[in-house]
Amino acid sequence: MIKLERTDVMNFENAIRGMRNPMNSWDKGDSFVCEERCETCKYRNIDDFYGCYKSLTNFVIGHNDLKLATNLCKAGSDHRKFLRQIFVSVDITAPRSWWAEYATYKVGTCENSQSTMHCIHKEPFKAEDFSIENLKGYKREIEQFIPEFDLDLEVWRTYPHNELYLVSNFGRIKRLSYKTRHNRTWSERILTNTKTNDGYLKVGIVCNGIYKDVRVHRMVAETFIDNPNDKPHVNHINGNKLDNRTENLEWCTAKENISHSYENNLQPIQVNTYKGKLTNWQRKEIVTRYNSEEISKRRLALEYGVSHTTISAIVNNKYSYKTHENEYRKFKETLDQLNYLREMYLDTGDKNYWRSIIDILPQSYNQMRTCTMTYENLRNMYHARKNHKLTEWHTFCEWVETLPYAKELIIGE
Repeated sequence: MIKLERTDVMNFENAIRGMRNPMNSWDKGDSFVCEERCETCKYRNIDDFYGCYKSLTNFVIGHNDLKLATNLCKAGSDHRKFLRQIFVSVDITAPRSWWAEYATYKVGTCENSQSTMHCIHKEPFKAEDFSIENLKGYKREIEQFIPEFDLDLEVWRTYPHNELYLVSNFGRIKRLSYKTRHNRTWSERILTNTKTNDGYLKVGIVCNGIYKDVRVHRMVAETFIDNPNDKPHVNHINGNKLDNRTENLEWCTAKENISHSYENNLQPIQVNTYKGKLTNWQRKEIVTRYNSEEISKRRLALEYGVSHTTISAIVNNKYSYKTHENEYRKFKETLDQLNYLREMYLDTGDKNYWRSIIDILPQSYNQMRTCTMTYENLRNMYHARKNHKLTEWHTFCEWVETLPYAKELIIGE
């Protein structure tokens, strides 16, 4: 994934004027500044040479100047020096793997980057921070969000299973300050949420000296919602797994939970399938769900996108299926490890945890940089990368084609 935003093009007028300096031919120049800068500019449709690039520049290159510019561009880098005086600034968000490729063109370019050293621990790591669309096992989930709420209406109650933690009616978890048996003091703070493999929020808490992950929606339900019928599951009424407000949660049976999911079309859509094969963890999940929930084999087959006989074979353990390694699941494990190291660094201030984050941070991590380059840089990049196998370069080249006079000065048509 790559995004290019907030493009700005500068210094066209000076570059075109300087282009004529060697021959003192300024009198032949016919470029001008279009003060109107509007879509209906009267110069817009005279012919292919004219254009009014409203959002990027108000400078219009005339017939004579554009003809000379294209000839100089064809003559070679020594003659098209004016391209080095046309500057482009743009915000690029791309994975670190692509930035390593971009570093090939360091000469004549400059960028200010989001700092890995200073800001990597500022926010929790989320799957959305990485370019992982091509990982096997990746699922595009229903669009979900954490709703805004008024802090004045927030109510805190003690978590019934551990008095060290407070639970909010809006789905926030607070850990109270305490001392460990080794006399280390842990400060009071709001715990950071991370996502489970199936899209729910979880937090890490300590129970009886053991660190474990607990799902936030279950903690909220156990603290605020009565369960007289002793139902085992907690359902999100609006289908948004990140909305853990008390009014959005209810106790339910497994059958009620599945029925609600299908009635409201809340099943995730699997984007990358692998010839219908299931991973090891999916097979284990199927066996667990079939044995513990009131769910039929046909319902499981529909949910996992396989045949009824496949589910029967898995449940009855008749024979083993070929499985592929679920890359997305491995990524989620790395994501959990990153957030664990972040939590430990925030709690202890130990720079070894911070260094561990840097060492295991995947190359798919997205980073934004504000880049400045010239038309000469862009010309070199475009012709070298337009047929590259990385899709990020294709998106970059498509963006280059939208720049003012890119067809004549950069692409060379």
